[in-house]
This record gives sequence, structure tokens and C-alpha cells, in this order.
Amino acid sequence: MMQYRHVVIDGRYGFRARAVPGTRLVEVQVVEKVDPSHRIKVRHLGGSSAGLEEYVQPGSLVVEWHEHRAFLRDEERAELVKAASRGAPDPVRRKAVDWVLGSAGEADADGLGGSGELVAEVEAVRRIAARAAVAEPVEDLHPLAFVDRLGWLHLPYAGVEQLARNFAVAEPQTVLLHVDGLEAELRAEGHLPGGHPAHDLLRRWRPSMALARQWAGSKKELEELRTEIEHLHAICGTAVEALRRVGSETEARRVEQALLDA
Repeated sequence: MMQYRHVVIDGRYGFRARAVPGTRLVEVQVVEKVDPSHRIKVRHLGGSSAGLEEYVQPGSLVVEWHEHRAFLRDEERAELVKAASRGAPDPVRRKAVDWVLGSAGEADADGLGGSGELVAEVEAVRRIAARAAVAEPVEDLHPLAFVDRLGWLHLPYAGVEQLARNFAVAEPQTVLLHVDGLEAELRAEGHLPGGHPAHDLLRRWRPSMALARQWAGSKKELEELRTEIEHLHAICGTAVEALRRVGSETEARRVEQALLDA
């Protein structure tokens, strides 16, 4: 969709009378720009309306004509991504994905579209994937995923959720900091005069926050806990040896038994 300031006299554009994806584009040439109303006078160059001149709004000029084929291919593929995402899981799971993506701090990749798909600057998604230890290219996270002519990744919901869950495992503290901070903010706001809507929002969001926390508390935390336990066992083993060296065999055996019972 073109903006008024970007439209040039004599430029050729794809015109669409109704803003409906998939509808036909008509090649038009700009004849005049009317500044006060921001209307644009165009002349039709193709089809049965060739030669017709009319005033249109800038938003009806959707793409420069030399890019119209690539535009239509992107539009068709984007609709397939949306269709594949419409059967996405319940809103709780979708919102949990939003929390995880938002925690990553990438402004160009921080939330899902209306159908559950992700449309985001591809480099931003690549940075998230690298932090999530995802080895495969982000374009391969789903068979329908693609990068459009402007460098934006279109990813169906199934691929987005898997990316989000991998990120939560790789950076659990990042996710928890984000979710805990938002919860604390809403809880505090709800105690202010007239702030009860914040508590209503918190109640509505708690299931998705709990799910995001669950994703963030999986394998990564278990590995860290296992490492800490092994570290504590090593310390206790050293203590047992020290007790025996000073002749405290009874105490040494007591510590060893406690380790076996743990």
C-alpha cells in the first residue's frame, strides 16, 4: 500500500479498488496529485478500462507496477501461512507464545498476527533462533514459511510455537523476568484508585503466564539443578574425607548415610 508522499507523477502502480487480497490489480499511471485532499488522479493503462481517468486514494495503489508479480506471489503465500495458522491452539497457548517472543526484546518480532502467524523482520527472527539454539534456517521451521521480497519472514503458528518453546528452554530467566515483571506491574496498578481493570487483565492472562513459565522451567532448569546436586555431592565427599583424616569416623559415616538417603 503506497503512501501519498511516495507516489510520483507519471509513476505506474498496481491499482486495487477494494483492499481484498487476491483481487485483480489494474495497471495505472499517476497523472496528478491533489495535495489538500491527498487524492491522486490516475489513468488506467490496461484491460477494459484503458484510458479511464479517475481520482483515487493513495491506499488503493498497492505496489509499484514493476513489482506487481512478486507482490502477488508474496500475497498468495502469505494467505497460505494465515490459513495454516487459523487452526492454532487455544488463546492461552497463543498468548504464552506472545510472552516468550516479547521477552526476547526484538521489536520487529514480538507478537503474533491475527490468525496466529508470525510476520517479522527475518534478521530479528534469526537472532531469536540463534539464542534458542535452533540450528536449522528459520525459513525451514515450517513447510509454508517464506521470506517475502521486503525481507519479512512469514511463519505459521506451529513453527512459531516451537521456536518460542526452544527459546524458553534456552533462556528461562529471560522469559521469567519478562512475565514476572508484567505480573508485578499489573498487581501494583490494580491497587491504585480506579485500577481494578489491571487485576481483571491479570486474572485473564494468568493461565498463559503460567504456561510460559512452564516452558521456561523445563530441561534447562533440570540440567542446572542436576549440576548443582552433583556439586553438593562433591563437597560432601570432600567433607567425609576431611572427617576421616581427623579421626571422626562416626561423623563421616553419618554424612555418607545421609547422602545415600537423599
